[in-house]
Amino acid sequence: MNNGLSLALMVLIGMGVGLASCFYGYRLIRWMSSVWGFLVGALAGMYLAQNADQLVQIIIMLVLGFIGVILGNYLRLVGIFLIGAGMGGGSVMLVASALNLTTDLAWVVIGAGVGGITALSLQRPVLIGVTAFGGAALLVLGAAELFTESRTFSYFAGGRVPYTNPWLWLGLLVWVVIAVWGLFYQLRNTRRV
Repeated sequence: MNNGLSLALMVLIGMGVGLASCFYGYRLIRWMSSVWGFLVGALAGMYLAQNADQLVQIIIMLVLGFIGVILGNYLRLVGIFLIGAGMGGGSVMLVASALNLTTDLAWVVIGAGVGGITALSLQRPVLIGVTAFGGAALLVLGAAELFTESRTFSYFAGGRVPYTNPWLWLGLLVWVVIAVWGLFYQLRNTRRV
């Protein structure tokens, strides 16, 4: 398989993940954290009980798998806290930069703590927002890579943001429109679990 075809295939897969994330991200995150938790726990059980009888091995795998489900959901909460902490700390740095102030680490840590606690208390909207905007970004970047000459991924992979690219502003507009559409779709079609 040549590099162009490999890149196109990876971009299409990324766009599929982006589409699913944008419109069904909240549902997928909850399900996937449980599935991965079970798989990791079961694999750990298989490794730990490799010399045991088959029935004992299956029981240990199931027990550790269900412990993995619990940990997967717990770690999901840690991830939500970190998302909020990043948004809170980043907001403090953004405001300080906009006001031409020096950013003190203590304020960034306080902002991160407030953001993390807020994200934990508002899990559903935070996850829906993150998955909608992240999924829309994958869709738009993938479309730009496939259908324009911009080679967007190549720019970002090299650490260069193509501000002079004529597609940039259209891409940003399309990104926001798709993200808001996904946001409202998820808010309307998902319930708190």
